[in-house]
Amino acid sequence: YLADAVADGAVVEVRDNSFDTLAASAVYAAGIELQMEGANTIDGVDNGHAAVALDTVTGTVSGLTVANGSGPGLTAVGSDLTITGCELVGSASHNLDLRDSTIQVLDNPALSQGSSAGIRLGGVVQGVITGNTIQDNAAYGIHCDSADVVLDACDNTMGGNTPADLYAENGCVLACSVQ
Repeated sequence: YLADAVADGAVVEVRDNSFDTLAASAVYAAGIELQMEGANTIDGVDNGHAAVALDTVTGTVSGLTVANGSGPGLTAVGSDLTITGCELVGSASHNLDLRDSTIQVLDNPALSQGSSAGIRLGGVVQGVITGNTIQDNAAYGIHCDSADVVLDACDNTMGGNTPADLYAENGCVLACSVQ
């Protein structure tokens, strides 16, 4: 658990860790600046917890691999994040769940094979989702459920998401058509 008890202005770095068969989240961070980089792998999180749970966090998540979680791969609420180069696969929920955040979801090789959506967006979300592979999820590739989601979702490789690659409800606005 990484919390705002960290000194003001400090940056917490999480690099090159391996987590296997956990009862709760491998990383839970709140109110900090986070640099999660390198070969961080998480395999198997039980009890429906997110493998990585971020609350009011700023920073970067890069190179993360998550598989076989009983909950979401990565959740972020109230955060300002760049998520790049990650493989979030096989989650029993959404692979990536973003709410009330500013995001850059760029060039992730796999947000795929989840039991729900590849990416779920809710609340006030702004930013960019581009260059990602979002395939073979058992729900939508991108599920957007709020009129307060206004972002660019361009040039993503999508397919095999059941029932569809994109589900935009309640006035969600995606500036580019998802390919």
